[in-house]
Amino acid sequence: MLRSLVGSEMCIRDREIEAAEAEDPSLLKCYRYGCGVLYREEDNVEGCCRYHEGQPVFHDCTKWWSCCKNKKHTDWDEFMQEPPCCVGMHTNVKPKKIEAPQEAIPEPLYKGEKPEDFETPDEKELREEAEAKAAEDAATEWEPDIGPDHTATCANLACQQKFNVLDNHDAACQHHPGPLIFHDCKKGYQCCNRTTYDFDDFMKLPTCAIGPHVPKMRKVQSQE
Repeated sequence: MLRSLVGSEMCIRDREIEAAEAEDPSLLKCYRYGCGVLYREEDNVEGCCRYHEGQPVFHDCTKWWSCCKNKKHTDWDEFMQEPPCCVGMHTNVKPKKIEAPQEAIPEPLYKGEKPEDFETPDEKELREEAEAKAAEDAATEWEPDIGPDHTATCANLACQQKFNVLDNHDAACQHHPGPLIFHDCKKGYQCCNRTTYDFDDFMKLPTCAIGPHVPKMRKVQSQE
């Protein structure tokens, strides 16, 4: 059975894949970024894999794939849902881990008194887009995104599980309260002071909090 890891449910599907691999040793996991499906070697043909050939890049609040430099995001889910840019064959060879860079104090690119004075034009554009999106969200009326069958998707970091709101309780969700940390090559969670330089290691950082699931929100539909 093939399972895609593209999107915000990567952590949960990673655990599902590990269980499936243990149950059926003939299944292999594709380690290409943006793919991550389970496959059998006899089905591995040219064109069956869609992936990013570059590395994930995190700089302050901005996220992108090095192979898709013109598609930068401030929203985590939008970054994870960025369509892959390459087509080829699956591989179960893990990518080389990113090593921690040597500590160095870079020379400032710009001089000024406000944080905005140090921005590049691209960083300024992304900051302004993020501010505009935040203002729009603040002015929008939201409601819990709960289906007719009482199911919802948890919005807590590192959870993202589907759950039934009638079964929700104070110990149902293992998660990170956050916030996320993305600074240059470093990734992690401020809530438990855990960081890593490797993307796969970041996705598998153990959770540090237990509580109820929190349903994702959706915009209230106009009654016009």
